[in-house]
Amino acid sequence: MAKKNEEKVRFGKSISEYKKALELNSSPEIAGKIYTGMALAYKEKGLLNDAISCCEKALELNIEPDTTAKVYSALTGIYAAKGDDGYALFYCKKALDINQDDPVSLYNLGVIYFNQRLNNLSVAALKRSLELDQDNADAFYYLGLCYKKKGQLDDAFKAWQKASEITPGAGAGVKSEEEIKELRSSAAWREEDK
Repeated sequence: MAKKNEEKVRFGKSISEYKKALELNSSPEIAGKIYTGMALAYKEKGLLNDAISCCEKALELNIEPDTTAKVYSALTGIYAAKGDDGYALFYCKKALDINQDDPVSLYNLGVIYFNQRLNNLSVAALKRSLELDQDNADAFYYLGLCYKKKGQLDDAFKAWQKASEITPGAGAGVKSEEEIKELRSSAAWREEDK
């Protein structure tokens, strides 16, 4: 029964489904995962304070370290969405204290560093994230932006090309294709040289 309820946690699509799943579960660990999923659903709807509240409830449950790291990672994204890089960095580092090889937290760290204009730190975090998850188009997109800021246009091109291969016509792929188009038209980088 727990496995079936856990599947509801993973694949719940709406806040009401998460609330119903909470009613069906008494396990603190599963409830922690449900609250984390609900937090992400609230975040998607732009209800960031509700998302933070769900994460706080999850942390009150004395959950396993892996789930705690996921809650911290969720809080990282929520605070980043609020534009609060201070709290985002705080929770990102807490997640990495638990699991230093979490590609999502490393990606988040790279984006936070990028926002703070710490390009060398951003590149290091994004590269490490990509070593662990080579299918993160967003990480390749941000890596390209970092390289662009550093004047490493060939590396930027390669990163954006990879992002557009992973998600052609969507999300980071589209943004990367726009960057490639802009790069190709720039005087600093010529198509015939590539």
